[in-house]
Amino acid sequence: MMGASLAAVVRWAVQLYWLDSIAIVLLLILIYNRRIWKYPRNYVAFGLIYFGFLFICGYSLASLHESIHQRKLEMPQSVEVGQAKLLEPMREGPNSFYGIFELLSYWNGDTLITGNAFQFILYARKDTLLKNLQPGTELLFEGKIQSNRHTINPHQFDYAKYLERKGVGGTVYIDDKYQIIRNKANSWSFDNFFQRLQLKCVHVFDRSGIDEKELSVLNALVLGYKSDLVKETKSEFADAGVVHILAVSGLHVGIIFLIFQWLLKRVFNKKYIYIQFLLILIAIWFYAGITGFSPSVLRASTMFSFIAFGTAGGRKGNTYNMLSASIILLILINPLIIKEVGFQLSYLAVIGIVFFYDIFKPLFWSKYWLLQRGWELLVVSVSAQIATAALSIYYFGQFPNYFFISNLLVIPLATFSLYSGLLYLIVSPIPFLGEFVALITDLIASSLTWVVSLFSNLPGSVTAGIHFSIIDVVGIYLLIISLVLIGHRPNKTRILITCFSISILAASFSYKTISSAIKSELYILEAKEGAVAVLRSGTRAAFVPLYSARDFSMSQNEFYLNEFITKEGLSHAVFIRDTPANENYYYANDGFICFNETVIIYSPNLSLPKSGRTILYLSNENYARNFDFDKYDEIVFDRTLRNYQKEKVIESLENSSVIWDMDKSGIYKKTYSDFNF
Repeated sequence: MMGASLAAVVRWAVQLYWLDSIAIVLLLILIYNRRIWKYPRNYVAFGLIYFGFLFICGYSLASLHESIHQRKLEMPQSVEVGQAKLLEPMREGPNSFYGIFELLSYWNGDTLITGNAFQFILYARKDTLLKNLQPGTELLFEGKIQSNRHTINPHQFDYAKYLERKGVGGTVYIDDKYQIIRNKANSWSFDNFFQRLQLKCVHVFDRSGIDEKELSVLNALVLGYKSDLVKETKSEFADAGVVHILAVSGLHVGIIFLIFQWLLKRVFNKKYIYIQFLLILIAIWFYAGITGFSPSVLRASTMFSFIAFGTAGGRKGNTYNMLSASIILLILINPLIIKEVGFQLSYLAVIGIVFFYDIFKPLFWSKYWLLQRGWELLVVSVSAQIATAALSIYYFGQFPNYFFISNLLVIPLATFSLYSGLLYLIVSPIPFLGEFVALITDLIASSLTWVVSLFSNLPGSVTAGIHFSIIDVVGIYLLIISLVLIGHRPNKTRILITCFSISILAASFSYKTISSAIKSELYILEAKEGAVAVLRSGTRAAFVPLYSARDFSMSQNEFYLNEFITKEGLSHAVFIRDTPANENYYYANDGFICFNETVIIYSPNLSLPKSGRTILYLSNENYARNFDFDKYDEIVFDRTLRNYQKEKVIESLENSSVIWDMDKSGIYKKTYSDFNF
């Protein structure tokens, strides 16, 4: 597992056959000297050699999968007419229908070339017939596939990288130039079977008469179908600290496991225990297929499969061993799954529940059933949050403050919603009974969404704008583990580890605070409509647009700049076109900006200042032919500038002006050693 994790983070320039050769040598050493490993003096040597063998095997396996994954992302050349297969149900966006397709073949002139399993997103107008396409349908299309466009702003979410992790390498926009090959949609495949079954269940819910918001939550909760979930609903669940119930995971699979275990025990006696195990296994993985084989449901299904196996053998297995076995199995199948945020948080939550539950549960006991069950539910919620909070903040930068209360109400309602939803899928064809169960399901789902909305709208429901570095995350987990060990059995070593982890956190916090306060930097970042110059002085920053804009505000550019402001520790950020009277560390006017003896000019017709380093910012908007580019110290090419325009500028240069191409080199950044307010 460590080898696979390292391969997911670090890419060494080592040929796989060298690593495989080392692994084979280590294996031969283990086999040849197998008789001497039984002696205690050789335990350490055996452990190190065995660890090295497994580590190299894990790294090699993950590297092999990564190389295959990267080959599938290679953009085919000159794709304008192609044949593709739909992999997932089509979805509806604000202005288009879209879906993930696999390129089967394409024409390059008169030559037909195979698509090499390249996947892309196809967008089509809403007035086309593509909305109801079923997975497996093949179509001919005409349109140029574009590669994913990566973001370059620091800390900004990179949607292109997210698509590439899912195996999607590009996008294409088609008008009405396509032809559907309808009979291909009826061909059977393993994935298509479960996708179509999921869609049929979604259509059953659609006919239930349940309100739209509750219906989208039920589809996500019961079937793992999230296409209908709107952004506002997701935000409400996240702010209330219960977004985990929208991802099919251990809670859902555990309910399926308990339902079938209870039913089969009443149908079969102990003589047929392995038939029970087989049927439970089929039920778990059938449900996993309907819900889309997401990382969380894969983890839960694998773990409950091991639990079912242990139960069938008449023994209770060690939970940590079953968790480890499920992790290893999933990594063997797909080593790249270890990079999935959902996979990491899912396993951390289960480990936290298993680890902390027995510690916290004895702290309170009541003879009243409802009070005791409420306490146990609170312990589960707090245990999961302790285990996942640091990593969750690292990825998402916020923390739900009322999670311990909201989960007490939401988890029981989510459980009842799952029960009633599954029951409705079974009894929906029966007159009157189907309508009655639909009414009950709607009532429970409405209560669930009402409670979530209540908690998400409470004052202070979320602490946002938190930034943890990876050092902070390691320090927090080290502190949690050391404190638990001290509580169990204090000793000098554990106290020293606790002090060390506190020192790490204190040093990290001090470094971030001091470095933020003394920075003096100039950035050119991307925004919604064009580039933005960021003039930073300590924790203050001015954002000045380098394009003609009537209105310029944070609300327009939150997606592009919010993470930068938060994670760079900027407490005072202004969005302006001209300098306010109370600012003295920069000067901005229409066409140029002055900052720390540097002048950025984004209107080529302006005359140069008498002193200071001059930077010309060029975009497709302000590019001008036959202009004297030699008089500038630096020239920054925006990503909107065409290649032929860049070539003309470079050809016209006679002096040693520095060229910075944001399309190749990323954002422009200049750090000043002399800091002045």
